[in-house]
Amino acid sequence: MRSSIRSSTGNRFGSLASLAFDFVFVCAVLCSVVPAAAATPSALDDAAYAEVNAALVSGHVVPAYETLAATTRALDETTTSYCMGDPDTSMEALQQTFRGTSDAWMGVEHVRFGPAELFMRNLRLNFWPQARGKVSDAIADVLSSDEDLKTKPVSQRSFAVQGLPALEYLVFATADDGLGLTANTPHCDMAQAISGNMRVLAADVLTEWAEGDTAFQQVMMQPGPKNTHYQTPSDVTLVLFRSLHDGLQRVSSLKLRPVLGKDIKTVRPGLGEATLSNRGVDNIRRNIAALESLYLGANEDGLTALTQANTQDTELDALMRKAFRKTRETADSISLSLPLAVKDTDERATLERLSKQVRALRQIVAERLAPALGLSIGFNSLDGD
Repeated sequence: MRSSIRSSTGNRFGSLASLAFDFVFVCAVLCSVVPAAAATPSALDDAAYAEVNAALVSGHVVPAYETLAATTRALDETTTSYCMGDPDTSMEALQQTFRGTSDAWMGVEHVRFGPAELFMRNLRLNFWPQARGKVSDAIADVLSSDEDLKTKPVSQRSFAVQGLPALEYLVFATADDGLGLTANTPHCDMAQAISGNMRVLAADVLTEWAEGDTAFQQVMMQPGPKNTHYQTPSDVTLVLFRSLHDGLQRVSSLKLRPVLGKDIKTVRPGLGEATLSNRGVDNIRRNIAALESLYLGANEDGLTALTQANTQDTELDALMRKAFRKTRETADSISLSLPLAVKDTDERATLERLSKQVRALRQIVAERLAPALGLSIGFNSLDGD
């Protein structure tokens, strides 16, 4: 299935209202929005797009990857220290460092193009979602293999043993699960191999984004006939815009709706992200905050600058800001872990409201923000909601 991402129409915005975004102003604005054709952003030119592109790459994308590189380096150092039996490094310290790396990844997960896409590094860093038991089975296969981790490093093995889900399984599984990570064991050797692989992957992505004349940020800053990726500044803006749109859709389609099920009797908590570390809700919060940061920019110089330049849809920027704020507030109000929240009557109602808010925000981005910014987007593999 796929959902339409097309020009504004009365019927479409009427259906948006039925999503019950949980605050009246959304329906009021959506149902009265001017058609996309009338919202042509005449004030936007190549210079306007280029300025926002530069601000987002230097102030949002590269800093997020710097954070990821720093946290994976700390994670590798802590994992090595713990697995070498350092008495000053506890399991609690290792788990906390893992959480920091998870936070950093959620802050850049939406940037799925460029060096992160090359060699499928984004999937290798976070192979999720995957079939039930895929990670644990893959780890078991490696540990029972005749090829040791030096002969065949994890970087040459299944994506299921290369990143966050695999390390989460080793660090957060307990003796009751038949595991329990202890120093100087094959399981710890595996954990060290995974953290080292993540450190290399994150460092390589950052290097290719930021260093040298061929850095990808330079590619994004110099669109033109000789650029094999981007012909115009608006082409660059489009890929950043899609990161916003697709990031919201990822939260809705992969992180919320499968877990919620159709009702409280059909919940599927096992489909949630990072269930062993209870990071499901935290990950969603981090995703939403990162997407809001992409819209606003580090200094009010993100996509919001282009929205404000549109003289036809003058209420859109205020709507976007309020929608993000309300969505964040809903996510922040969830007190239970995701597997427990979906089965709790009150918390489930909050999760359902969050799901509707994220879906509605994504549709505002697709059907109102896109034409206001003079951008046209197609379909992606997550279309269907």
